[in-house]
Amino acid sequence: MPLRAHSLASCAVPEPARLDLAALGDFPISNQTSESLSIGAAGTTLGFPAATLALEAVASADLAGQPFIGYSERSAAGLDFLLWPKSTACSLFRPSAIDSFPGKLGGQAVGYAGSSGLVMIAGSNDATSAAIVGALTFDARTEKVTSSIRACAQC
Repeated sequence: MPLRAHSLASCAVPEPARLDLAALGDFPISNQTSESLSIGAAGTTLGFPAATLALEAVASADLAGQPFIGYSERSAAGLDFLLWPKSTACSLFRPSAIDSFPGKLGGQAVGYAGSSGLVMIAGSNDATSAAIVGALTFDARTEKVTSSIRACAQC
């Protein structure tokens, strides 16, 4: 099963770093429920129990003041998790002046879909006759941000 670790460009895990993984599921803790490896390791075979439902990850680097943490539920595609610096804010996305989001005086909404790991933020600009409608999605597993802004006469 593929295991992919990601970090935000604005808050990347400094290398070299160790990644400590703990398998989560309905089984007792044993030597098979935790692994420690280099963050750059590829193709490593991990001996987690077949009943593993999720992973907890902690990345530690000599150059980092705090650990980076991440969690992922098991899916058909494997395990994807995003490593966040513990107790530290990170910039996810800074729109350009053209794509300012959400619009001034507009309606705003936010939602999270745990099944897909997506955060969606949407809004509009009610100050103009031609509404500016926008949506921003953030994948909490892979850090991919997608912005969609459009103007329309009747939305």
